[in-house]
Amino acid sequence: MRIADGLAALSTGLEGAVPSAPERTPLWLLGGEVIEMARSYDGDGTSFLLHRDPVNALASAAYGAGWLDAGGALGLVRVRAPVGLLLMAGSVSDDQHGRLEEKAGRYIRMLAGALGSIEVAPDTGSSLHPVARRIEAVATLFCREAVLRRGSLEESLSCSSYGYGWLDCGARAGLFRVVAARHLFTL
Repeated sequence: MRIADGLAALSTGLEGAVPSAPERTPLWLLGGEVIEMARSYDGDGTSFLLHRDPVNALASAAYGAGWLDAGGALGLVRVRAPVGLLLMAGSVSDDQHGRLEEKAGRYIRMLAGALGSIEVAPDTGSSLHPVARRIEAVATLFCREAVLRRGSLEESLSCSSYGYGWLDCGARAGLFRVVAARHLFTL
């Protein structure tokens, strides 16, 4: 999929997205934050693409999709269907290869660092404990997938950005205690 198609898929996923909880409750507010984060990254991605910055456009689209999908999986947001991983490739020109290589590697390191900086917050007896473990597992899976896809840097960056969106959304939802490297999260 090309980056423009990935951004279109994110925009489509955002159509009709609403917080799931009753209005004015803390979970309604959190659902609104999830939607706002996904919309912000959709807008950023579009702006980056218009300004001929496909590397940041790709990362923005995948990260926004991760936020929206995690919010849906947590029941914070009602969406028509999950966006899913946007494996974008073939959109970054050869003259941008150095930037792409640097960013793909950096995002793997950042996501790995973020995963190493959290502890699951809910007690093991809480119904939220397995939910936090699932979010952590999704982020871990996509971090590993990003490493495996290093031969296709665009796909690698798509994976790490998407997984990072899941983890960041879980942190914002209070499922994790950030015990180190707080700067790696949008709290």
